[in-house]
Amino acid sequence: MAYKGNAVCIGRDWGTGVLNGKSSWKWDQKHNTTWRDAKMMVKIGNKGYALGTNYIYEIDLDTCQYKQLSKENWGNIRCAVTYNGFIYGFFSSGIYKIGTNGRGSVKVSSDDWGQTIWKCAVNFGKHCYLHLSNAVYYVDLTDGSYR
Repeated sequence: MAYKGNAVCIGRDWGTGVLNGKSSWKWDQKHNTTWRDAKMMVKIGNKGYALGTNYIYEIDLDTCQYKQLSKENWGNIRCAVTYNGFIYGFFSSGIYKIGTNGRGSVKVSSDDWGQTIWKCAVNFGKHCYLHLSNAVYYVDLTDGSYR
């Protein structure tokens, strides 16, 4: 995840740390954490959110300290975006949103997004462009409607 000219990374075998953009991308490991089944990260402000099988972790991008926010299973996620302090996840069972306050996720829509190209979404405010193999969909994150 890009942050302050560097890349904050999590990895299965190499932990949590920073690739320094000013020193030929030298690795600086901050924590020896095994991130099994991490699917992706999203960013809100100076926090990163690792989405995985049976967890969502909040990572402080300045210190790489982390804490578990949820034990919900986001392991089948196809892609995720952020808007207005929420993380929106696209699944075959619909769109879910979860805040960063520790409360559970809420279903926004029941549409099947299982054929979405993995990690291939971008949003501009409350609107999101979601890529499938045969089309690009324009999704309203507030209600899940699309065209």
